[in-house]
Amino acid sequence: MYIVIDIGGTKTRVAQVHDLSEPVEVIDKFPTARSAKTGMASVISCIKDNVDEEIKAVAIAIAGAVDEEKRLLAGPNLPGWVGEPLAEGFSELLPISDVVVANDTAIGGLGEAVAGAGTANGITAYFTVGTGVGGARIVDGKIDRSAAGFEPGHQVVDISDWLDQSGDIPAEGHIPGHLEYYLSGANIKRVTGQDPVDVTDEALWSEFQDRLVAALNNIIVMWSPNVIVMGGSMIIRNEYLSFAYMQKELEKKVKIFPVVPTLHRAQLQDNAGLVGARELLRQHLS
Repeated sequence: MYIVIDIGGTKTRVAQVHDLSEPVEVIDKFPTARSAKTGMASVISCIKDNVDEEIKAVAIAIAGAVDEEKRLLAGPNLPGWVGEPLAEGFSELLPISDVVVANDTAIGGLGEAVAGAGTANGITAYFTVGTGVGGARIVDGKIDRSAAGFEPGHQVVDISDWLDQSGDIPAEGHIPGHLEYYLSGANIKRVTGQDPVDVTDEALWSEFQDRLVAALNNIIVMWSPNVIVMGGSMIIRNEYLSFAYMQKELEKKVKIFPVVPTLHRAQLQDNAGLVGARELLRQHLS
């Protein structure tokens, strides 16, 4: 038995899989605790209540940058988890010695590349827009190497706002001048005072879509992918977005490359992190 865990900024999902070639089976989902100690205890309790077989290994996807020691290096939505020894903590509580930990967006991209809308043989750019903006580059079915992860939401797109800000990261992590300050669910809520799902202003969504096309232009010229898979709450269920329109706009505007990668809506939705964690564990153990 193997356990895969997706610790998001809002929800934690726990799943099991008997064989790493089988589909994941979700055990439970619940609100993510504000502290690592409480959160890990909740996950362990969930596992002990639902799993009665020997656990061979565990893979954890978590929202934020992860360092080589398998600790959350930075996580604006999970400040109470930063610096905690996740692998050691889970190993001691289960107990089990084999625990892998990685950024949730990168793991979600891995899931889409091997079992969703991406490509396991080639380059998949995974780009998500939710409360913030994230993404990862997947090469031949593996998360591409990086020194400290991928943060496309923090590319500078407005130099005036960027130069004006003090350098201190706001509590919510969205920095003026950075892409996610203008293209995110948090931005929509800041501008309208409403949750994005309740916003029906077509002019606002038209501007959002054009900003998204500009962001995709940057993803294409920086990562040169074969396919772009787009996920996150602001993409998956957004009836105001037209993938055909965005594809045509990119074909008009991206002239530096002879072929523009195709855009796809993510397929795995809430299970992307769990499927990616299963694949990461398979690669780790092979």
